[in-house]
Amino acid sequence: MATQDVFIRKSSGLTRQISARDALMYCAMNPGLLYALVYIVWAPAFFPGAHMGIGVLFVLLIFPIAGLYWYFSVAMPRSGGEYIYVSRTLHPALGLLSSFAISITAVSWTGQIQDWWIRWGLADAIRAVGISGGNDGLISLANSLDRPIVRFLIGTGALLLTLWLFVLGTRAMMRVSYWAVAFAWLAVLILGMILVFEGRDTFVQRFNELSGAEYEQILQAGKEAGAVFGITFLNLMYAAVTYINLNTLGQTFSANLAGEIRGVARSQALALFGSLAMQMAIWFALYMLVYGIVGTNFMHSLDAIWANAPEKLPPAMQHEFTSSEPVPMLLVAFMTGNPILQLLFGLCFIVATWVSLAGLGFAPIRNVFAWAFDRLIPTAFADIKTRYRAPLWAIIAVIAAAEIFLWLGIYSPAYSEAILYTIASWFIAWIILGIAGIVFPYRRRELFEASPPAVQRRIAGIPVISILGFATLAISIFTEWAVAQPFFTGGASPLQYVTVAAMVVVPIVIYVIAHFYHQSKGIPLSLQFSQVPPE
Repeated sequence: MATQDVFIRKSSGLTRQISARDALMYCAMNPGLLYALVYIVWAPAFFPGAHMGIGVLFVLLIFPIAGLYWYFSVAMPRSGGEYIYVSRTLHPALGLLSSFAISITAVSWTGQIQDWWIRWGLADAIRAVGISGGNDGLISLANSLDRPIVRFLIGTGALLLTLWLFVLGTRAMMRVSYWAVAFAWLAVLILGMILVFEGRDTFVQRFNELSGAEYEQILQAGKEAGAVFGITFLNLMYAAVTYINLNTLGQTFSANLAGEIRGVARSQALALFGSLAMQMAIWFALYMLVYGIVGTNFMHSLDAIWANAPEKLPPAMQHEFTSSEPVPMLLVAFMTGNPILQLLFGLCFIVATWVSLAGLGFAPIRNVFAWAFDRLIPTAFADIKTRYRAPLWAIIAVIAAAEIFLWLGIYSPAYSEAILYTIASWFIAWIILGIAGIVFPYRRRELFEASPPAVQRRIAGIPVISILGFATLAISIFTEWAVAQPFFTGGASPLQYVTVAAMVVVPIVIYVIAHFYHQSKGIPLSLQFSQVPPE
């Protein structure tokens, strides 16, 4: 059977228009360079004794996984990422499972995390200016923005803007990726300027004057709330693996766009490894600058108070309609009296976060496209209908799903808690990917031997891709164990794994339906999964 008879058409319809630098910027800004400003609250709050600056070193665990993606993307340079790799190596049902888990997780963040930039970028920046200037009107405005219906409407508008960006095509998405990276570095610059020209003494003085509490009082209250002044290695490890490494998920998404990248081998190497290096640099700078300005023990005290005794937070920091996370976008009220810097710092979080959420939704569009190209879902999702070469129906599906997750995130507290543990579904997908990497040279010998020489490298006779596959498998199992710690200790309900279970069951059901449907039509799906899709 000819290739055009196996697949829905002779070519994908996607064009190679992404440069190496584009891919680097796109990977670096996923899933969000400035999420570190939220995780500096959450991680030490739930894992006392964690030091976020040191925790950045655990990102080194992600490099072998990035290496596996490089090998696979060079061997099979097509859009779809892990779906293509696993479906052609192990089984199409497992390929769909791994891709579905990653895609739904990313799309859920595209929806729910719109709420982050609204609360902690927009509202808290306005609140910070209000606190700093004693302007009750601005504080009231910030409280109004915190209302659920307001956040939902703003988030919906942001998703419609994201839809428009997606319709404009790949080049538009790559251009705005530069914005996210630029604003992340600008945030680092602002904190650096504040540390140099204002310093901790200014922060302590302004905090004592404006917050309604005393700096030393917060340190004492933090101890009573469970803050640990020092480093506890196990909690540092759990915090880093759960939160800092969580902040790399999406960094491999250039592999899902491989069919649109020029010079795949060089571009993917720069994107996959360069982005991790950039993320580590930005996060280390952010964490250490915040610690330097406010004090490590003070930051961890606020974290513990927020988690365990929120009524003891300073009056100026308590929100009317939302939880009162002491994020740096709010603390900037005490770092400097300059309203321009306060608003600009909030704007950095808004831009970097909104663009990164678009990036998180963009790669799953290509995954949906790949599923449709293989006939696992209706082929309309693989139609290229706009002059910008964009798969319109896949775009609409992703944005519609993101809107549902936005609503759930704002109006369903139980779901808001469960979403954190969707990292578990991502690493289930990577467990499968790791197994695929191990067996690829043996199970698909013809594809392995037809790959570029770089992919066929061996160490002591063992293919490097198999070694990286084993490393990916081991790291993913370790991460699953670390992420599950709150369940083992009783700090989280096992019911939150229902979300993860759904991400495993649904794709299997989809595959079974597709298999028997096409079998009844006389279309052998097994034939197409023996081949790499056409460009």
